[in-house]
Amino acid sequence: MKIELRLGIQFEEPEELLIYYFNKAGKGAQSYDKARFHDDTLFTECQIRQLVDLISHFGGMIRSKKVKEEIIKGLIQKKREIELILMDISSKHTILDKEEEIPWQKIVSLFNECRIKQVGLTRMTKILHKKRPDLIPILDKIVVCQYLEPILKERGIITHNQNERAIFYIKELKYDIEINKDDLLILQQSLKSKGYGVYDMSLLRLLDILIWSHFFYKEHKS
Repeated sequence: MKIELRLGIQFEEPEELLIYYFNKAGKGAQSYDKARFHDDTLFTECQIRQLVDLISHFGGMIRSKKVKEEIIKGLIQKKREIELILMDISSKHTILDKEEEIPWQKIVSLFNECRIKQVGLTRMTKILHKKRPDLIPILDKIVVCQYLEPILKERGIITHNQNERAIFYIKELKYDIEINKDDLLILQQSLKSKGYGVYDMSLLRLLDILIWSHFFYKEHKS
């Protein structure tokens, strides 16, 4: 099993790296990955508080109680608009769908509604990934976006609209998943069979962890 990304990034033993991550990840990351939100189209105040609490402990993203409350308040004010868009983005959609079948403009609209004070791309996608884990990745600006930026530049993609740029990021991750589809699906099932099914990782989240591992777990790979 071998995962090959662009920019010369390869993973000869991706399963070993992922198991290493699961065992070494802090409680915040573990809680985030284990959390499930089964009400596909709902974005209730209770869910909002749960989601913001999850991301606040995931990588220490929100250390200020005041900021946390600002985010919760802002999302509650937008909850109805967000729910209406979620209704138009079926949870049955996955990143493996044909590109023309994915409701890209609806995803842009969802990003537009979630772009409130104190919520940038990373926080926004960490929240929305839990609602649509098979379609919306975590777009961490420190690592994942930095991996994708040279690829966008090489393709001549230029846009200053951050939400539209996020769509290009997702399309590039879709490409990475498609060229590694068979191995990623085998990897996903193998992890479940070994008892890691509690995390029930989407392909996007598996890819996200692998990209992180390239930059942060090099000592483990050597």
